[in-house]
Amino acid sequence: MWPFLLKPFTFERFLTAVDKVQSNLSSKQSEKNFIFIKTEYRLEKLFLNEILYIEGMRDYRRIHTVNKKIMTLKTFNDFEREIPATRICRVHKSYMVSLDKIDSIERNRIRIKETMIPMSETYKKKFISLIGEPLA
Repeated sequence: MWPFLLKPFTFERFLTAVDKVQSNLSSKQSEKNFIFIKTEYRLEKLFLNEILYIEGMRDYRRIHTVNKKIMTLKTFNDFEREIPATRICRVHKSYMVSLDKIDSIERNRIRIKETMIPMSETYKKKFISLIGEPLA
């Protein structure tokens, strides 16, 4: 006799299993605080809390961190899949910014340290909803 026929799988057991899987997945995603970046001939571990902003430069992206700058061929779409938008958000076709590193926002520009980063209308609504503040 088949073993799965001996014990009925109740709907309650099924819901419990689904809840456990969802809990495990969400805890693993929230724990991730770094990514690996391919640069030159190596993979470099990059902690998300060190990123100031990411700048697009034709085929390359330059990642500006607290201590250094890293060039990579990784696309903005790759970054958007790997990094939660609540940490690093796209604000322009050529820029992503780390939300906790923003010093000020004025008109359509974001200041991080001494750098002014443009904010385009395309990404403005999502960005404003993430930071939770209306801009006049």
